[in-house]
Formats: sequence, C-alpha cells, structure tokens
Amino acid sequence: MNSLRFAVIVATFGFVLLPGATIAVADPFASVVTEILQAQTDGPLGRMSAQKKAAMIGCVNKTFADMPNGKKRYVLEGTDHEDREHRFGKVVMENRAEW
Repeated sequence: MNSLRFAVIVATFGFVLLPGATIAVADPFASVVTEILQAQTDGPLGRMSAQKKAAMIGCVNKTFADMPNGKKRYVLEGTDHEDREHRFGKVVMENRAEW
C-alpha cells in the first residue's frame, strides 16, 4: 500500500491509539490486516515504535471487526500479499465515511 493511501487510512481513524489493544490472531481477516500493516516500512506507521505500531494495528482490527463478511472475504481472496493489500485499501476507501 503506498504511503499516501495509508496516510488517508490513518487520517480516517483519527490516529487513535488504544492502550492494550489486542490482535485477534484466530481471525483470518485480522491476521491479513496485521500482515498488511506490519509490512509498512514508510509513512506514519513505518515511523512508529513497535509498541505504538502494535497498538495501531490492534485499533484497526478492532475497528474492522464488524465489517460485513462479504468485504472481509473479498480481501481474504486476494491472490498474494500485494493483491490483499490493494483490496484492503479499496474496501477502506469505499467505506471511509462509515469507519
């Protein structure tokens, strides 16, 4: 995901960092979101400490926990990391007012 697209996502969430936010590892969608966001090496997320980055990822996963299953499936069915990353960005941008 390019840094501009990620910056928009971060702005959408208001850059809220929740202390103690956890990642639902058993949830395949949360695992993919975690993978996508952990791979960020530039932009705001890439500059965060490991602790803040983990908190942000937990916040993102919490925010999207109630995303409709069809949209989650769309992201999960991406053919590779890059495709899943693109699909995740697309789903977020389609519904940015909702999130």
